[in-house]
Amino acid sequence: MPLPHIRKLQKQGVTFDSTYSAGPVCCPSRAALWSGRHVHKIPHRSALDDHLEVSGAWNGFEGLPSNYNLKISDLLRESGYDVRLSGKSDWSRGGHSLGNRLEAWTMYTAFPYKLSEGGWSDEATICAMEGEVRPNGTAAQLDWDVVDANVGWIRSRPKESQTPFFLYQGMNIVHPPYVTNTTWLEAISEEAVDVPEWAPLEELHPCDLQSSMLKGCIPSTQSADAFYAKKRRRRLRRIYYATIAEFDAMVGRYVDALQGAELWNDTVLIVTSDHGDMNQEHQQFYKMVPYDASSRVPLVISSPMFSFSRVVTQPSSLLDICPTILDLAGIAAPPSLSLDGYSLAQFLQPANMPIKDRPPFVVSQFHGCDIAMSWFMVRQGDMKFVTF
Repeated sequence: MPLPHIRKLQKQGVTFDSTYSAGPVCCPSRAALWSGRHVHKIPHRSALDDHLEVSGAWNGFEGLPSNYNLKISDLLRESGYDVRLSGKSDWSRGGHSLGNRLEAWTMYTAFPYKLSEGGWSDEATICAMEGEVRPNGTAAQLDWDVVDANVGWIRSRPKESQTPFFLYQGMNIVHPPYVTNTTWLEAISEEAVDVPEWAPLEELHPCDLQSSMLKGCIPSTQSADAFYAKKRRRRLRRIYYATIAEFDAMVGRYVDALQGAELWNDTVLIVTSDHGDMNQEHQQFYKMVPYDASSRVPLVISSPMFSFSRVVTQPSSLLDICPTILDLAGIAAPPSLSLDGYSLAQFLQPANMPIKDRPPFVVSQFHGCDIAMSWFMVRQGDMKFVTF
């Protein structure tokens, strides 16, 4: 996959090769990232009923309370940073639809159901999609508009300004529904795209079977031939990879802007994601499961100030982003923050430097209607334990 801009960042910084989402679905993952707290440790009053105490951001609706003032951005502002937040946020409660709220509390199912008819599903449109390739223009115009606005903001900053800045953009692009255009599709070789083999349904782990079914990834007998066709599945994976290539170009636009504004040498870039995508592994699309394709995310921390390149294989978590940014900014975390993550700043040095002790494991979790089950995952070394 052509990722020239991210590869350059990797050569001037640290790649964390085993980073995990605290909860691989948009709102809980972002809530955990911005607070540095596990998704089950964000107590607040429910947006549905102000008298109802909620212990954490358990599902796809509940997140950080609207008055939560210990986010990364809040602490940076208090310390004199010029903060600009843009693009997809989705870390506060109430960010999802009424349907998502209701599904998180109740699930109406047609019983009995038959697998030969596709079973029953909550995300029926994800697996049935064909993907879209547009002939002209960009398929991610919303993201590019935000990039352009941010680039203008970077260039407008006075060169003599002594005020440090923090800029964030949440992207929409690498996410269902998969949409690209001919330019980015042609950047991905069709011959190089592999298609995962799928085991017979009767051989799937029961939780895999349920996840596949709830995501609409088990076709009816009538639609099975078209659904299982490798030509269709290869096309979808190719479109998915094309969106990642376009995302890389957006990263490059930021690098060019920082260099042009003479801010490059004093800036740290962090490239990561709130969750992954099964992208047809284990007969699934989308996220929400403990497999690496869903719960493991990219993380690159890069700067010209780092005169080395290294890869860290020790497991890390998006919970570590908050303490890492505070550490780099020289901000002491207030005791009320109650961090569950650990600063990764100690890894931002040559590989021969000693690393302080830190927990050798990370935890991820999911609780929601979309696969009608909960799970906890612990990753340590080369082993992963999952309990459903």
